[in-house]
Amino acid sequence: MLILEFYFKFPRDTKQTFPKISDLAKAHGYKASSKTIQKLVKRYLITGKVGSKISEKRNLKKRSLSDKEIKAINDYVLRYRDISSQKIVEKLGLCCSARTVRRILNQIGWKYLKTRYCQMVNQKNQIERFYFACFCKYTFETFDDVIFIDETTIEVAGHSRKRWHNRIAGETGKIHHFGGISRKGKIECVAFQGILDSEKFQHLLNISVIPFVKANYPFSHRIYMDNDPKHTSESTRTFLKNSCLNLLTAPPQSPDINVIETVWANLKYNLFTYEKPQSKEQLVNSAIKFWNEKVTFEFCNRLIDKISKKVIPKIIELKGKASGY
Repeated sequence: MLILEFYFKFPRDTKQTFPKISDLAKAHGYKASSKTIQKLVKRYLITGKVGSKISEKRNLKKRSLSDKEIKAINDYVLRYRDISSQKIVEKLGLCCSARTVRRILNQIGWKYLKTRYCQMVNQKNQIERFYFACFCKYTFETFDDVIFIDETTIEVAGHSRKRWHNRIAGETGKIHHFGGISRKGKIECVAFQGILDSEKFQHLLNISVIPFVKANYPFSHRIYMDNDPKHTSESTRTFLKNSCLNLLTAPPQSPDINVIETVWANLKYNLFTYEKPQSKEQLVNSAIKFWNEKVTFEFCNRLIDKISKKVIPKIIELKGKASGY
């Protein structure tokens, strides 16, 4: 190769060796930087070849696969739906790249997709959801006096695949949050740890929901929450009655109607896409920051409008099945 000839003929005791070789190469019609020439010479001195090992391997890989290999790939994907194309190459010992396997799978009708959230509703609850949606539609329900409440759990390691936790010290890496929204804004978001039982749930109602009701709904209100056992226990019902808190009966398996679930989804997306907390303190601070800045009066009303305008009609259309919202 001409560049190597220049290298062996040129004096190699100065720092200007490779730049001068680059200039000579350009004069002979070869465009190569001094750094490229340095890498090429180093590779030649070590391996005795100009081509890299990577390019040699790529040249050995086939661009097309036989019908037998394509059938083997298809059968393997049928058995293991969550396997990656690189794993298929390794498991089947194919002489091709993972990109080739993906191309072949796309050609025969496969597509590698992330599993989507799917709301499960059994036959009995579909009927209850359908009746509830019809009642809301024909009574022109706008949820003006409804407070949607619920709790969620957020893990510090929710945005990373693996993370060290000290089990002996009792570090779980989980923080629970309780909150709610209504037409008149949001209630206070409370962060807590430990198991949420009926007693602790009643304490959360006492410190966040009851003050909000007294300040914003002095005449009439309704509380919407799911049918979790701690929400429907005998002690909780007694507490609600003694505290003069009115309930809006919710159909089972209906997270699409409780709009606070959308708030929690947005919170988790914001935390693990932008904030990426590395400790419990950062997680709590980031969650409270989101709650104070993003959960605005307009945001709450926009979510509640979605129930009567989109969710309820969709549930009626699908006869009580999951609306997809």
